[in-house]
Amino acid sequence: MNIIAGIFLVSGLTVGAASALIADTNEACISAMVQATAWKPQILEGQLVAMYELEIANNTSIDISGIIVEHELWADARPIALATGYSQSAHLLGGGLLAGETTKFPEYIPLSAHAAKLAEAASEISIRVEVQNIADLQAHPVGTQPDPFALWSAVRSEIPCTRFRSLD
Repeated sequence: MNIIAGIFLVSGLTVGAASALIADTNEACISAMVQATAWKPQILEGQLVAMYELEIANNTSIDISGIIVEHELWADARPIALATGYSQSAHLLGGGLLAGETTKFPEYIPLSAHAAKLAEAASEISIRVEVQNIADLQAHPVGTQPDPFALWSAVRSEIPCTRFRSLD
């Protein structure tokens, strides 16, 4: 079985008139400065779970308490992902991810019995990951993407997303 890992980033979303410019700026910053990479995807034999290594680099000026990372598991040339969902490990990061830091940890994707069978039989599997939003240290979302777990504050962060100073 060939294994492929991928790097994908968020596309911008906008909000209402007064905050549209700030939202566009924050979305562009998140897209460019928070990077997620999927490594070593594998199907855990005999279990309804896929596992991969998720690496996240915080290249923003913001200390992050959580990240919304969407993941998709693909097999061979199938036109539909075997499974989609959100990283639970990255959603609330114990100790946070400070500006300029990188972290790496295992992540798991639950599979249906059908998807697990297809994945185990596949000659090639791949993971697509996409950073969709980040939360500041008070768990206020910086971008506009809603929190799929509803654990972050409903109030948006007032901290502007900018490039981490040592990267300039």
